[in-house]
Amino acid sequence: MKAELGIDNVVSVGTSVSGGLWWVTSQHVFNAFYAGYLDYNDSSVHDNLLKGEVDQERLTAFANYLKMLYDYADPNILVNGNYDAQVAAFAQGKTAFITQGNWTDPNMKQLGATFKMGFIGHNFLEQESAGLFIAPPSYFVVNSKSSPEKQKAAIDFLNHMALTEDGAKYMVEEAGMVPAFKSVKLLPPGDFSRALVEANARGGNYNWYFGQNPDGFNQNTLGPIFELLATDGDVQAFVNDVTAAFQGIAK
Repeated sequence: MKAELGIDNVVSVGTSVSGGLWWVTSQHVFNAFYAGYLDYNDSSVHDNLLKGEVDQERLTAFANYLKMLYDYADPNILVNGNYDAQVAAFAQGKTAFITQGNWTDPNMKQLGATFKMGFIGHNFLEQESAGLFIAPPSYFVVNSKSSPEKQKAAIDFLNHMALTEDGAKYMVEEAGMVPAFKSVKLLPPGDFSRALVEANARGGNYNWYFGQNPDGFNQNTLGPIFELLATDGDVQAFVNDVTAAFQGIAK
């Protein structure tokens, strides 16, 4: 079937800690476990994790889904690859899927990828879900220790970016960003970013919670666990290790 489709592997995914791809799986893909199939502001699964309460059935279902991604990936990119290798495999048409986000739009353009691109959700349970994982990756803040004049200038700038047509054009057309404001109707040029804007307008999406884990936990604790599954394929060991990891930081 792969030969008929002209691909080498089904999905381009990496989980290498040394290759710098730990965040792809232990943060972004794992966020499906935290938030998938829940209302946007329902943080109950993640809240329970931080208390050391791990839903074994849900985690096992996620682990089997993750192993499936690994099984259909390029084994070299999976455990040895870096960001450039993962993105290039998809951009060059060597895989049908990639576990990345809209920030790859500039990479796709640079690599000459002209085919149509879009998103599907991480459906790790035996039920359909069309929602995507959408949230602001960071926030602007105004330094309260700066002078009143500088604080006002910063607030004026942020209001200009958020509330004016010129600000919207800069965010969307020049910077290629996905605006966090439903009032902005412009669509960015990249396929992935356009798909997120359209999904945000439709609703039914899921939040991000991986940023609420303790500092370094995703990389230093979860990262090696996710990489180990790629080498030994032991789903139960993965479930046990993730459970122990969260119980170890329980408050």
